[in-house]
Amino acid sequence: MHRNIVFAIAVFLTIAILIGSLLPAQQIPVPHSISDKIIHGSAYAVLTFFWLLAKPISKTGIVFGVFFLGALIELLQGTLTNNRHSEWLDVVANTIGIIVAFVAFKLFFEKK
Repeated sequence: MHRNIVFAIAVFLTIAILIGSLLPAQQIPVPHSISDKIIHGSAYAVLTFFWLLAKPISKTGIVFGVFFLGALIELLQGTLTNNRHSEWLDVVANTIGIIVAFVAFKLFFEKK
């Protein structure tokens, strides 16, 4: 996939996660049978994976950047919104997703 397209997808996903995380929870269509933590982990795995493919900065910078984005969003949910709350387990789920994406990227996309 062309690097500019991958970069655009990574930016879109970042904005979508940011907006989706700060909207009232009732406005986000999520099946009730799916765990909130699975959604967090999956979203951050996909986000991290696309940033790693786009490779605008070092892999370490991407991993820490996505982690801090998730932590910042949790902080904003607890301070800027009346309809959301911060939950440290969300940060744990995000981190697991980030690690899964990083390991998958290393295993399948890095040349040895």
